[in-house]
Amino acid sequence: MAQLVFEAPTRQTPGYPRRMRRALELREQLQAEPGPELVDTIIEFLLPYVTEPADREAAIEALWDASEAQFEEMLAAVQGGNPADPPA
Repeated sequence: MAQLVFEAPTRQTPGYPRRMRRALELREQLQAEPGPELVDTIIEFLLPYVTEPADREAAIEALWDASEAQFEEMLAAVQGGNPADPPA
Protein backbone atom coordinates (compact mmCIF):
# COMPACT_ATOMS: atom_id res chain seq x y z
CA MET A 1 0.00 0.00 0.00
CA ALA A 2 1.40 3.39 -1.04
CA GLN A 3 1.67 6.15 1.53
CA LEU A 4 -1.02 8.76 1.02
CA VAL A 5 0.01 12.39 1.41
CA PHE A 6 -2.92 14.77 1.19
CA GLU A 7 -2.51 18.56 1.13
CA ALA A 8 -5.85 20.28 1.48
CA PRO A 9 -6.22 23.79 0.18
CA THR A 10 -6.37 26.57 2.74
CA ARG A 11 -9.07 29.16 3.16
CA GLN A 12 -6.85 31.52 1.19
CA THR A 13 -6.53 29.18 -1.79
CA PRO A 14 -8.61 30.58 -4.67
CA GLY A 15 -11.84 28.72 -5.34
CA TYR A 16 -12.85 28.31 -1.70
CA PRO A 17 -16.62 28.87 -2.25
CA ARG A 18 -16.65 26.41 -5.16
CA ARG A 19 -14.84 23.73 -3.13
CA MET A 20 -17.04 24.29 -0.11
CA ARG A 21 -20.24 24.03 -2.16
CA ARG A 22 -19.10 20.84 -3.90
CA ALA A 23 -17.98 19.25 -0.62
CA LEU A 24 -21.33 20.08 1.00
CA GLU A 25 -23.20 18.60 -1.98
CA LEU A 26 -21.15 15.42 -1.76
CA ARG A 27 -21.70 15.13 2.00
CA GLU A 28 -25.46 15.52 1.58
CA GLN A 29 -25.51 12.91 -1.17
CA LEU A 30 -23.39 10.58 0.94
CA GLN A 31 -25.90 10.81 3.79
CA ALA A 32 -29.01 10.61 1.60
CA GLU A 33 -28.17 8.24 -1.22
CA PRO A 34 -24.76 6.61 -0.97
CA GLY A 35 -23.84 4.44 -3.87
CA PRO A 36 -20.84 3.29 -5.89
CA GLU A 37 -21.00 6.20 -8.33
CA LEU A 38 -20.95 8.71 -5.49
CA VAL A 39 -17.83 7.17 -3.99
CA ASP A 40 -16.16 7.38 -7.42
CA THR A 41 -17.13 11.07 -7.58
CA ILE A 42 -15.70 11.77 -4.13
CA ILE A 43 -12.45 10.02 -5.05
CA GLU A 44 -12.16 12.27 -8.13
CA PHE A 45 -12.97 15.32 -5.99
CA LEU A 46 -10.17 14.51 -3.52
CA LEU A 47 -7.61 13.43 -6.12
CA PRO A 48 -6.20 16.91 -6.96
CA TYR A 49 -5.05 17.29 -3.35
CA VAL A 50 -3.05 14.05 -3.22
CA THR A 51 0.66 14.90 -3.51
CA GLU A 52 1.97 11.39 -2.92
CA PRO A 53 1.94 9.09 -4.66
CA ALA A 54 2.53 11.39 -7.62
CA ASP A 55 1.31 8.88 -10.19
CA ARG A 56 -2.44 9.39 -10.82
CA GLU A 57 -3.35 5.70 -10.75
CA ALA A 58 -1.31 5.07 -7.60
CA ALA A 59 -2.94 8.13 -5.97
CA ILE A 60 -6.39 6.78 -6.82
CA GLU A 61 -5.47 3.42 -5.30
CA ALA A 62 -4.15 5.15 -2.17
CA LEU A 63 -7.47 6.98 -1.81
CA TRP A 64 -9.33 3.68 -2.20
CA ASP A 65 -7.17 2.26 0.60
CA ALA A 66 -7.96 5.11 3.02
CA SER A 67 -9.81 4.39 6.24
CA GLU A 68 -13.25 5.85 6.89
CA ALA A 69 -11.72 8.39 9.28
CA GLN A 70 -9.10 9.45 6.72
CA PHE A 71 -11.74 9.72 4.01
CA GLU A 72 -13.97 11.90 6.23
CA GLU A 73 -11.02 14.07 7.32
CA MET A 74 -9.97 14.69 3.72
CA LEU A 75 -13.48 15.63 2.68
CA ALA A 76 -13.86 17.95 5.68
CA ALA A 77 -10.47 19.54 5.03
CA VAL A 78 -11.35 20.33 1.42
CA GLN A 79 -14.74 21.65 2.51
CA GLY A 80 -13.48 24.13 5.06
CA GLY A 81 -9.79 24.50 4.60
CA ASN A 82 -7.44 23.90 7.46
CA PRO A 83 -9.16 24.95 10.72
CA ALA A 84 -5.80 26.24 11.97
CA ASP A 85 -5.69 28.79 9.13
CA PRO A 86 -6.67 32.29 10.15
CA PRO A 87 -9.76 33.67 8.43
CA ALA A 88 -9.11 35.76 5.33
